[in-house]
Amino acid sequence: LQLSLIGGYRFGGPTDLLVETGGLTGRTTVRRLAETQKWAVAAHRVGLRHRDGEGFKLTVHVRLMHALVNHQFEKNGRWDIARWGLPINQTD
Repeated sequence: LQLSLIGGYRFGGPTDLLVETGGLTGRTTVRRLAETQKWAVAAHRVGLRHRDGEGFKLTVHVRLMHALVNHQFEKNGRWDIARWGLPINQTD
């Protein structure tokens, strides 16, 4: 999972997004990677994917944050959707 974040640096769009949001720059880098790891562990543990489990709650939180980022970037025009697609999507 961490490799998917690192692999994103090969392409201009995701890198620009991470710089723009501050997601993997400066002092937030370690925290952001730790949050991703926490989500990955919680989402894949037996029993934690139930509606009241930590994995479910963290997944909902992540999806809402990503939706907010998509909305903000679409609204302010700083993202080339035609070139890069949605800023954050489930298939990348």
